[in-house]
Formats: sequence, C-alpha cells, structure tokens
Amino acid sequence: MRNNRGIGLGFLGFALAFGACSGPTDQSSAATGQGEGELSEAPATLDAGLTTSDPVDEEGSSEAAAPTLERASVDKSGQEHAIFQAAGFTFAQQRRQWESGACGDPPMGIYEAGRVSKLEDLNGDGRPEAVLIESGICYGNIGQRFWLLTQQAGGQWRVMTESIAIPEFLPARGADGFPDIIAGGPGFCFPVLRWNGSEYRVHRHEYEGRPCSSDG
Repeated sequence: MRNNRGIGLGFLGFALAFGACSGPTDQSSAATGQGEGELSEAPATLDAGLTTSDPVDEEGSSEAAAPTLERASVDKSGQEHAIFQAAGFTFAQQRRQWESGACGDPPMGIYEAGRVSKLEDLNGDGRPEAVLIESGICYGNIGQRFWLLTQQAGGQWRVMTESIAIPEFLPARGADGFPDIIAGGPGFCFPVLRWNGSEYRVHRHEYEGRPCSSDG
C-alpha cells in the first residue's frame, strides 16, 4: 500500500510539474500568435493607406489640370474651324491646312495656306472680328487675298468683305463703329472701303493719307 501511494503521489507531482511547464508555453504561444496577427495586419493597413491616398491625390491633381488645357485647345481650334468654314475654306487633310480652293487643288506655284492674321474686336461691341489671309502666285502682283469676318450675337461668323489686296485699317470709321480699310497693293492710289451698315463699299481713294484719283 505504501508503495502504491508513493507511486501515486509521484505521478501526481509529475503531472502538476508538467502542467506548470506546459501552461506558460501555451499562453506564450497564444500571445505570440496574437502578436504576430497584429503585426501582420499593421503593414496591410499602412499599405492600404498609401494606395488609397497618394495615387488618388496625384490622379485628382492631374485630372483637375488636364481638362483646362484640353478645353482651351478645343475652344481655339473650334473657333478657327468656324471662321474658316464661314469664309468658304476647306481643310485639306493630306496637307493639314486650310485652303480656299482659289489657287487650285493642290495649290500651284508659290503658295501659303489660309491663316488668321488678326482676331480682335474692331468696333468695340464686345464681339471679335477676324482677318484671314491666303497668299500665292494665283493672286497676281499683289500675291494676297484677305477676308474680314465678324462674329454675330449668336456666335456664328459672317463675311463682311473680301478682296485681293493688302488690308490696312484706318482710324476713320463708318457705320456701327467699323474702321475704314485701305485695300492696298502695288501702285500709288488705293481704294478706301467704308462699312455702310450692310457692306463695305469704296468710299474714296487715297495715298499716304492724302486724297487721290484712281484715274491717275
């Protein structure tokens, strides 16, 4: 009986000792596992913060700037498109330029495609006028043709006058505040055109600011 009791007590002591050793180990493992879980989640949270903040800011700033530049480009090209079309020009795709067609297709000899040489409010009504120029040997000794257009209240463009000449705008004005225009070129006496409310017509002739006669 004494031996069995000794054996039982010895076994009980061993079990208690084993439990004491294994208990902290399990707790340590559990704590270690919990700590690893927390550490492993932290970088993910940090990464998520970087991927959802920095790129959004960069993308947001680029999107805010891009439409402004694109819109400006579209507005300018759209306005020029309307001006050239109102003057009867067509866009030659193969040459990437605006042409009136008066110098041939393709234009022959020395030639410079249509361009907007002036775009400003000439009579102070708050709407712009545009001067188109096309140059080439097809226009003889003067070598140039011009178109003057005005923008209407609705935004559309209308041709006021056009001529094979080199235009010069004068301080003198006609109807609606539009300036007189010298239709210049080679020679010594040039017609001066004046707006009468519906069209530009020859009003007088002058040379270097002095009246002259077209008859010589």
